[in-house]
Amino acid sequence: MKVIAVCGQKGGIGKTSVSMNLAAAMSKHSKILVMDVDPQGSTMFWAETADDVENELPFDTSPSTDPEALRHLKSLNEYDAIIVDTPGSLRDEDVLGLSLIHI
Repeated sequence: MKVIAVCGQKGGIGKTSVSMNLAAAMSKHSKILVMDVDPQGSTMFWAETADDVENELPFDTSPSTDPEALRHLKSLNEYDAIIVDTPGSLRDEDVLGLSLIHI
């Protein structure tokens, strides 16, 4: 199982767009989870919007701002890959802690 973190030090550079489109492409051949660790919650907004217009996403999504949850991503054996959509600035670095370094 792979964990892919989409990171950048600035907001508005397309991390959520990359995360969602990468998940859609990968889901054609794999079971994918997109983990939204950004307190802004853009990934979850996209997922809810898709559900509202009756377009079910071909992958799973989950919000979490708990750094401890990130440490245990590799134990989620039901997924082939997990894509982590990270916060849009360094001011939210406490959400990440050092977790991504240890994944």
